[in-house]
Amino acid sequence: MTLFDGERLPYADGAFDVVLFADVLHHTPHAEGLLREARRVARKAIVIKDHCADGFLAWPTLRFMDRVGNTRFGVALPHLYLSWREWQSLFARLGVTIEATERRLGLYPWPLSWMFERSLHFVARLAPVADTK
Repeated sequence: MTLFDGERLPYADGAFDVVLFADVLHHTPHAEGLLREARRVARKAIVIKDHCADGFLAWPTLRFMDRVGNTRFGVALPHLYLSWREWQSLFARLGVTIEATERRLGLYPWPLSWMFERSLHFVARLAPVADTK
């Protein structure tokens, strides 16, 4: 087991082909720093599955979903959801491009999909922007 201090990934530059964050970045105030670290250790891609605070009642819906899904496990719930526009801005600051994205994941059957699907989730595959130097 390798210990992680919550800020710096304890691995060498380019140590992995791909880094995956699945429903974790909205739980930390250090999302940008963690993505920077992922960019540092990932040779080929970063894959993110997370939430988007877009649309009518997105915030209260995401807060409800987080409480139901995570409270019993003691997971921190700071509710740090970004809009898709904010995610895109973050990706640009990090020097990554979106290679592929999906905003409708089909996670819930009808009628739950009407309330919990919408555009509240996304999966994105990010790739480092090639240096032009």
